[in-house]
Amino acid sequence: MGFENRTVCIAVSGSDAGIACAKNYLDLGARVAVYYNEPERIRTLDTEKFGDKLKLIQISDFKNADELIKAGEGVIGEWEKIDIAVAAVTMADNEKGLDMSEEEYQDILKTISSGTLFFIQPLLQNMMDHDYGRVAIVMSIGGRINLPGVSPAYAAANASLGGITRNIASTAGVHYVTANAVAVGPLTDGSYKAGTSDVKGIIAGHETGTPEDVAKAVEYLTADLASWTTGEILDLNGGFLMI
Repeated sequence: MGFENRTVCIAVSGSDAGIACAKNYLDLGARVAVYYNEPERIRTLDTEKFGDKLKLIQISDFKNADELIKAGEGVIGEWEKIDIAVAAVTMADNEKGLDMSEEEYQDILKTISSGTLFFIQPLLQNMMDHDYGRVAIVMSIGGRINLPGVSPAYAAANASLGGITRNIASTAGVHYVTANAVAVGPLTDGSYKAGTSDVKGIIAGHETGTPEDVAKAVEYLTADLASWTTGEILDLNGGFLMI
């Protein structure tokens, strides 16, 4: 889909979806910077194969806005132009639900919502300065519809990603920057589990999505083929939710 020589930044936390996106972009010829906070997730990335096409940036805490902004500024300083930003930042929900403490609530909200926002912030300004960009945000279906067992914090954090997506789309569109989200159901790696419901698709033999399914959806939304698609939330759940 024409990703040769594109520069891509991907935030990876709590899921292998971002890793699948990184592998896909690298195979398509892009240069990729991966922000990560879980070393075990990046072990499948072939650093020898891709050489200077792959840059790994360890983040100690996705709740730390200053650290994320500094990382973005570092990539921009080295690569000058960023074309694509993909945020796949999540964490497991807290089963306490309404009984969770303020600290537990803020942990979820800041990791998912603030982590996504401050990862994108410096990259978005660079895209606007260059009059081109694609932003893709991976969120949980738990922020899209009401599901039993989803905590208020998890629902709020993921719902905010939809708001962030539409805000970026509406404010950055004049600079030829698009922004879209992918609302996913639970994946085979155990991530993006939403509540106590059995969220499964209707496609026989493919009832549960894979990180690679997410990568292909993100590929489309960040390709030039989707240049007139912005502010949208793509429901990726195998037909569990049809709107």
